[in-house]
Amino acid sequence: METTETKTKKWRESDGTEVIETTTIRRIRPANATMSTGSSGGSGNSGGFGSGLKQLLHIPSSKNNTNDSSKDNYDRNQFEKDSLNRHNHYRAKHGVPNLVLSKQLCQYAQEWANHLAKNNSMQHRPDKKYGENIFMKGGTNVTIHGNDAVDAWYDEIHKYNFNSPGFKSGIGHFTQVVWRKSKQLGIAYAKQGSSIFVVANYDPPGNYQGEFNENVPRPK
Repeated sequence: METTETKTKKWRESDGTEVIETTTIRRIRPANATMSTGSSGGSGNSGGFGSGLKQLLHIPSSKNNTNDSSKDNYDRNQFEKDSLNRHNHYRAKHGVPNLVLSKQLCQYAQEWANHLAKNNSMQHRPDKKYGENIFMKGGTNVTIHGNDAVDAWYDEIHKYNFNSPGFKSGIGHFTQVVWRKSKQLGIAYAKQGSSIFVVANYDPPGNYQGEFNENVPRPK
């Protein structure tokens, strides 16, 4: 059984940039599903599969259309380090262990980021071997920083109910970022035209129903 839900909201940032955020939740639940929807997770063929697809379109204001050229040459190793540090910054708030960067997982994430960019599409890898968060940013003179996707994913904390732990629509990216049992991170980006795609993979994967209470503690 498959269902799809799409939500859109707009706002303007302090620098005049207009942001349009579109979040699509796609749910595919097999008869024997045990894993929550949201960001992708699961191991092998066990568990269900779902995706929280977040797209942020940054449209520069005519009053502020400058471009930081240094970001165009953003070193991929630095992107990985910044993304890892941002993950661990948020994980520390919840008192869970730091993630460790895996070059093997980064290569795995890069393969899928390249695929998304080539096809200009937002979809999770069919293989559910690792947990997965995906993100797209687009616009004129688009650039990326290691914090961008992680900040967007963690922002879903505002929708999470710590008094009633468990999955609901729109929180799967956040819960995967801070999932206690996840130990390794792989992250990569690919650019195509005016769009940048980010893919993060987590091992072991998170977002298993019945395990949220122990794996997603309150921030300290």
